Amino acid sequence: MQPTKKLSPEFIGDCVIWSLFAPSNQTVSLRDVEYEGKIYRMKNNLFPFKISELATWECSHPDIKIQISMPHENRFAADWIANHRAELSPESLAVLNAGKSIYKIFYKNLLELNFPKYKIFDWDAGWYQIRMSLKEAGLMPENFSDVFKNLSKKIEPQIYELGFLRDEVEEF
Repeated sequence: MQPTKKLSPEFIGDCVIWSLFAPSNQTVSLRDVEYEGKIYRMKNNLFPFKISELATWECSHPDIKIQISMPHENRFAADWIANHRAELSPESLAVLNAGKSIYKIFYKNLLELNFPKYKIFDWDAGWYQIRMSLKEAGLMPENFSDVFKNLSKKIEPQIYELGFLRDEVEEF
């Protein structure tokens, strides 16, 4: 649906952060993907943190730790967040900070996770890979859902106010 009103930078930022950490986010990073006889590396451009920040975190997996120390370009989402941080609402910042805590838990405990099952072999693992491997290991923090729900509650009425959905459409 197309909005009927102009979107504020804060609303856009809320939606970006919501999308990066939504349960429906299926992003992954993969290597050695064969397609039509060629091998590809699929980067995760929705990785939300800069490589310089990631390099300061504890990482238990030696191969990934080496990857992090090598020169890389930041992924698109990390640069977008850095360039729009001033426009992020307190609710978005709460989700981003809670998400950062989850990413830190992930890297710190990577060797304890079933990383082969989730094909985690590169530094820019996707949100799907991170949350599923942490959930399986019983390491996914429960408080994340609270801050995510707060952001969802903030966005939902704006879907109607901005004209994405008409009032006669009750719930999406």
